[in-house]
Amino acid sequence: MTGFVVAFACLVATLVTAGMLAGARRLVDEYISAEDASMPRYAGWLAVLLAGLAALTFFESGWIFLFLGGGLTFWLFLGAAIEVRGSEGRQRLGFIQLYVGLLLVTYAYLHGKGLVEGMVASSVFTFALHQTSAELGLPALAAVLGESTTVLAGSEGRVSDLVDAFSGNIGPLIALTSFGFAHYCFAYLADRTTPNFGTQLLPGAMVASLVFAGVSAGVWIGFSQPLLADAFRFVFFVMLPFFVAEGLASVGWLARSLRTSNLLLLLLAALGLFVTPVLVALAALGWIAQVGRVRDLGPLLSTVEKRMRRPRLSAAVYSGVGSAALIAALGALQHSTLGKISPLLGAPSETCADIKVVGSAKQRAITYSSADRIFTMDVDETPIDSPLVDIDAAAAACESQGKRLCTSDEWYIGCLCTYPGESNTGLKLRANYTLVYRVSKEKEEGDERRREDETASMLHGSSEVVSPVVGATGVLMAGPNDAFRSDYAVDCRYRSLLTRKALERHRWPFIGARCCK
Repeated sequence: MTGFVVAFACLVATLVTAGMLAGARRLVDEYISAEDASMPRYAGWLAVLLAGLAALTFFESGWIFLFLGGGLTFWLFLGAAIEVRGSEGRQRLGFIQLYVGLLLVTYAYLHGKGLVEGMVASSVFTFALHQTSAELGLPALAAVLGESTTVLAGSEGRVSDLVDAFSGNIGPLIALTSFGFAHYCFAYLADRTTPNFGTQLLPGAMVASLVFAGVSAGVWIGFSQPLLADAFRFVFFVMLPFFVAEGLASVGWLARSLRTSNLLLLLLAALGLFVTPVLVALAALGWIAQVGRVRDLGPLLSTVEKRMRRPRLSAAVYSGVGSAALIAALGALQHSTLGKISPLLGAPSETCADIKVVGSAKQRAITYSSADRIFTMDVDETPIDSPLVDIDAAAAACESQGKRLCTSDEWYIGCLCTYPGESNTGLKLRANYTLVYRVSKEKEEGDERRREDETASMLHGSSEVVSPVVGATGVLMAGPNDAFRSDYAVDCRYRSLLTRKALERHRWPFIGARCCK
């Protein structure tokens, strides 16, 4: 289900962003003259931007944040569309305003969702990346490699390695992504061709280079004051893309005689997201190139028209639609894979009609029985007392009590039939709000409270480790799942395959074993 939600979000974000970009350019072309601009107007524009960014920090989620963030993004596009038609100095200020504004909007969203602190990936965000990569990657690997569990086990380890490296670079990732997107938007809004890369985008390139060197040294040395350390780290991330881009431009300049120079630059840029030394080397090369003036400094916007340099909005739309289609296709593969190992995936609430439910307050367990099955499930999750939360430790936590890990379908019956009539039938198209409410209330009131009805205490909002997939191609997880902070993730239908190494590498405090007998 998560793959389809991500695909839909990707599609909507692409279409909305394209519409805002086109609207900003059309509005400026027809109604606003660049000659009418003045510094007081620019100061007012900047004041509204800062006020909007400050307001974003007060909204953690919801429609208010969505509309405010969207409005602020359109405001950034509109300002860039005006400044791009101004003087050289105003063009540089306009680009920096667009880039830093987009970076702060993105950071405000992730911070409001609790995904990052100090631009370093949190355990929740890292876990969500592991979940998503497994959902999108493992079924595709299984389809390509077949049922060879030995090969697939090695491949899933590599998936986990990439996710660990990716989440370790979340700060540079946000900055580089915002920089690249701002570069594309600025080029689209301009009347001329693509802006030059690197430090040429800075108003005072040489002074900025010295500042970047000092900030980098401060980040490397560290500070005892957390606020000062965060400030230096943030400035470092803001300035980093300029020097990384300058480094890439220098590599392209040195390798301009090679036919594969563009491929080389693309490979280096991709490696920089996963391998920190590559990113550091590019930034260092960019700094040397700027200080040593290896490349001639030119205007911000090229005045020479070159084919295929000005980006077209249709290309971005096609890319977004294609990405959404690819994610949806991989999500369908995931759903199909889970269907093979979990026959009750998506079964309607009528499944509970023939199942008898008996709760025991003393044993803190619930027994489910029908004509073809009977099992007893613990009301509470069993903590996994191990430095590493792997599948063997989860199974051992249950076996030490004379029990076993529940299967995925046993979890589904327990979740569905203990909350009768609250799970949607057929295809799930909206959130199960009653179940979400109960999960949230139980988390707020704590697990130690005395409950009048033991059958109402099944869910605590923790991810469940249940019986692994046969062949150990992954660890089978069942909802509810705190990591995604989504209504879809706390529904009984939620399933996910997680790479084994994802559990072996970290200690996830919100994962517990679900025991049955």
